[in-house]
Amino acid sequence: MIVVDASVFIDSLFSSNAERYQKPIGFLEAVERLPVYAPRILRVELVAMARRLGYQGERRELLEITEKLNLIGEKR
Repeated sequence: MIVVDASVFIDSLFSSNAERYQKPIGFLEAVERLPVYAPRILRVELVAMARRLGYQGERRELLEITEKLNLIGEKR
């Protein structure tokens, strides 16, 4: 099972450091056709970090990148 967290997407979208950009891009390309899981809270973390880093676009556009993920909720 492949599980990702928000840092993979933050680094692939907002990193100005070439190495921090290339690693998540390479990873995402390698798992493109595989089932990838993430905690549902990833959506909140992604929006929060993007805003802190200066993203001013629409929230729904940013969250489109999570559509292919299998989001897993918290058990109560």
